[in-house]
Amino acid sequence: MNDMKRYLLANRKTPEKVRALAVACGVSRIYLTQIGAGHGKASGVLARKLDDETNGEIRRSSLREDIFGPVDA
Repeated sequence: MNDMKRYLLANRKTPEKVRALAVACGVSRIYLTQIGAGHGKASGVLARKLDDETNGEIRRSSLREDIFGPVDA
């Protein structure tokens, strides 16, 4: 399970938090759910923004291992 999916599941009862994250990153909430479900792929820039906005809760390497390297265990 990627960090995005884990974040969405942890915040399913607080959709305003997910919406605020989407706004801060310049994307829609729906796009974040698509990434979490594996139906979309975050760009390197978006992966970095998500990492920064969540203080590492959504790690950039979890979303784009091809760019940022493997996720540390």
